[in-house]
Parts: sequence; structure tokens; C-alpha cells
Amino acid sequence: MKPLDQARVLLRKAAADIVLLEAAAQPPQFSDEIFGFHCQQAVEKACKAALAAHGIVPRRTHDLQELHDLLGEKHVAVPLELGQVTGLTVYAAEFRYSDAAMDQDPLDRPAMLALVRCCYDWAMGIVGKGG
Repeated sequence: MKPLDQARVLLRKAAADIVLLEAAAQPPQFSDEIFGFHCQQAVEKACKAALAAHGIVPRRTHDLQELHDLLGEKHVAVPLELGQVTGLTVYAAEFRYSDAAMDQDPLDRPAMLALVRCCYDWAMGIVGKGG
């Protein structure tokens, strides 16, 4: 698959996560673990789409800080909001398979959704320009 085609697939998948997040923005329908997981997934896919649009293939990872750093190393400008969501990585693994999230403060879902949308829009801008 061509890098730009892969980027578009990733953005479609991220958009699907955002649709779920919009439906789950008000607790208690979904737990913070599920909401946080889909926030992390949407941002991860947005980052990987931006990288793919630049012809960069990251190693398999869910680590948003690693993806953020790689984007910087490759001189891809990132929004400030991406730096604010790198902590979501714990929702992709640690909180996904344990009760550790129960000790955390509740997520501010509207604020988190706004950050995720910003990251998605940033990636859409890159993919739309073709890298």
C-alpha cells in the first residue's frame, strides 16, 4: 500500500474512534478506561497517519511520546495539543488490562475529546497536503 493510502486508512480508523468518543463523552455509559483507550487510539492513528504521509514507518508501538518524538526528529511540526495527550499511552496497555485506572482522577471527557479532535485535524491537514 502506498504511504498516502495508508495514511488515509489510518485517518478513517481514527475518525471511527472519534465517533465512539462523541457518543461516550458523558459518563457513566462507558468507563474512563474505555474512553481513554479510544482517545489514545485516535491520537496514535493520527500520528501514524502523519508519519505515513511523510513516508515514515514507525516501529509497532502504542507509545504516544515515542511517536511525538519521532515526528519531531523527522522535522514534522506537531500541535501543542499532541504534547498534552502523550500521557494517554497508559490507556493502551497498563489501564487496558488492570484496575490501575481506578486510582486516577476522572478524565475530563469534553476537554480530552477537544484535544483528540485537534490532533486528528492536524493529521488531516498533513494527509490532505500529501505530506
